[in-house]
Amino acid sequence: MISTNDLYKEITVIEDKLKAGKISEQDYFQMMLKIGTLELKLLHNQRTNMVQIMKKIGAQIIESKEKKEDDKK
Repeated sequence: MISTNDLYKEITVIEDKLKAGKISEQDYFQMMLKIGTLELKLLHNQRTNMVQIMKKIGAQIIESKEKKEDDKK
């Protein structure tokens, strides 16, 4: 999981590069990729937290179809 401090450090680095002025096209794409990666990590954290909450309250958790198909092989 990504911590809040790590997330803010990454955001600060991206913001500092943008404030510095001109950025190359390559830097722009690297920053966009980094932002996308951070979003994906946050979504994964959110999903993990939701599953943990569901288990804690005893809610039914739906197994993925892919996992069941992999077990059959």
